[in-house]
Amino acid sequence: MWGLLTLIANLFSGYRAYREDRRAGRWSTSRFLVVIAFAGLEVGLVLAPLALPMASKLFSPVLLAGWFLALVNFAWFVPLMRKWRTVRNERR
Repeated sequence: MWGLLTLIANLFSGYRAYREDRRAGRWSTSRFLVVIAFAGLEVGLVLAPLALPMASKLFSPVLLAGWFLALVNFAWFVPLMRKWRTVRNERR
């Protein structure tokens, strides 16, 4: 369920950034590709542990590690994208 919410949050933030940039005339295909790649990485981090058998002793630690990395990655990515926007605006 949380994986679905993470995916929805990623899609929403990517779409919102797209709309804002289109409206302001700052649309960037490279930024779009970075957002899509980031969403794929997040989904991979969350879903990859499900390939392990649930009876395995490693299942819970690997699942928790995947979620932790996805959360840290998301917390790192949002300020990075805001900084990217600021740097692009300062160049103009």
